Amino acid sequence: MKKILKTGLIVSSLAINIMAETISVDDSILIGSSKDNPYKKSYGLALDVEYASKHVDIGEYTDVNLTFVTGEKLVDDVLEIVIEENPNLIGLDKKEYFFKLSKEEHRFSIKLSLSSMMNNKHLLSISAKVSNKMKFFGIPIFVGNIEEKRVKKSKSGQRGFHIMKAVETIR
Repeated sequence: MKKILKTGLIVSSLAINIMAETISVDDSILIGSSKDNPYKKSYGLALDVEYASKHVDIGEYTDVNLTFVTGEKLVDDVLEIVIEENPNLIGLDKKEYFFKLSKEEHRFSIKLSLSSMMNNKHLLSISAKVSNKMKFFGIPIFVGNIEEKRVKKSKSGQRGFHIMKAVETIR
């Protein structure tokens, strides 16, 4: 058996696509929107989400306010929102919401009260569907002390590649 050790670059595009919303943290309040997402595709479902929650300690509850904003062309249909269960978040079972779309109504709000017994940045996995078009969102919920992971930054100061060692075995 021959082993070859390689150093590889792994692009963290999966994490970027999941959580590529604008995030601002001020006095432990987390506010974000998918409208300013630099990786946002111009095609697909015309839907954005705005969210706000508070960074809380373990065992404390935070109110998570979600507002879904549809495009003006989405009328006479039904918006289906599914929030998937996250076993690490207390108060979050799988939830389904249905909103009637009309010319007058383009903003739909959902309020959740969540907690956790684990220090972490938890994600709300949300899928939205209108007719045959879908869109997915990952909304961060911060609980407890969270250590920032070290990510190597490019010369422009933007998040770049995360360098990890990879081991490849050839038999």
